[in-house]
Amino acid sequence: MSASPDTVTPQGAARRPFEIRVVSGLVLGFGGLVAVAVLAVLALGIWSASNNTLDLLRDKSQSVLAQLSARVEMLELPAESQLRHIGRQIELGRIDVESPEFGQVLGGALSATPEVRSLVFIHADGRMLRALRQPDGFELAVIDTRAMPVIFGAMRDAETRDGLFWGEVVRVETSTQVLVNGRYPMRVGGKYLGLLAVTVQIDQLSRLLD
Repeated sequence: MSASPDTVTPQGAARRPFEIRVVSGLVLGFGGLVAVAVLAVLALGIWSASNNTLDLLRDKSQSVLAQLSARVEMLELPAESQLRHIGRQIELGRIDVESPEFGQVLGGALSATPEVRSLVFIHADGRMLRALRQPDGFELAVIDTRAMPVIFGAMRDAETRDGLFWGEVVRVETSTQVLVNGRYPMRVGGKYLGLLAVTVQIDQLSRLLD
């Protein structure tokens, strides 16, 4: 029995939907791969650019910090040298911290270091002898630091330290000046005499950054 013409489907017509699906799949597949490749290249480019930028910023920051450190050291070295020299003379007994001439020694030392604002010696009992730079020379003053907890506390804390060290940045109570100070605990024959200190204004450091 022969098939009816109405029920026979040509082979080409039967394959056409399948072929369309295959072509569509290939287009989508290759298109997706191309899109993924483009995105990967774009992401790689962004990542590489970000890393290069970070490396440049890191190198620049390290360079600036190195320059700042070197310049700060240039400012601190004269003050340190002065502090060590006076301190050594005290330790050797060549300078008497109880002598009436001690204030003149501190004041005279200021003339050799224009970056230094003041030289002070805080006795173990809280008396502070201060030589403060002035436009026409220096001013001497004796101050009781027992009513000044920051300064008195720094002197007592230094009793547990050895050698010269730099303290924290402090603000002067009677002005807007901000100072950094070097500290040198003084001992003679194992006895703690007090704290020799030098102060440098922060604006001196700021000018080095210009």
